[in-house]
Amino acid sequence: MSRTAKPSAPRIKPKPSKGLALMDFDDACKSAQRWEIRESFAYSPGERGHNVAVWRGALMRQLLTPAPDGRAIEWKRRTFASGQHEHTDTKPERIERAIADDVTFLAAHPVRQSKQQDGAEQPETAEQAALRRMARNATLAAPEPPPSEEELKPPGAA
Repeated sequence: MSRTAKPSAPRIKPKPSKGLALMDFDDACKSAQRWEIRESFAYSPGERGHNVAVWRGALMRQLLTPAPDGRAIEWKRRTFASGQHEHTDTKPERIERAIADDVTFLAAHPVRQSKQQDGAEQPETAEQAALRRMARNATLAAPEPPPSEEELKPPGAA
């Protein structure tokens, strides 16, 4: 490098985002505690390892749960390809097998369409109409009044 050349600025590598919201929450709480924000003390520091374990367990349950549609399979493929499973006890072959099983199942059982071929909506069944009426009536019903003082007194109290 010559004396006239400007030194290049150090490259800032972006923080790898693996969806670790719990880790970000832990950092935010620790920062709030340093600023002595009262509400932040309800969260005890040092739970980061536990939070990571909870997150990894939840991720593995999602990857091994049968996919309901093609978008879920694509999410599983992207998540697996990004290596988010690497620090778990789950073997990669098990995840690959779960994804392959999802593809096979969805190929054999296509998703039903909610509309008919001509684009017209299907008529509402009697059961659907009854459920819709029950839901509407439940939301329109007036709430019960709170109990009176007399009702709250224990039996035999004067």
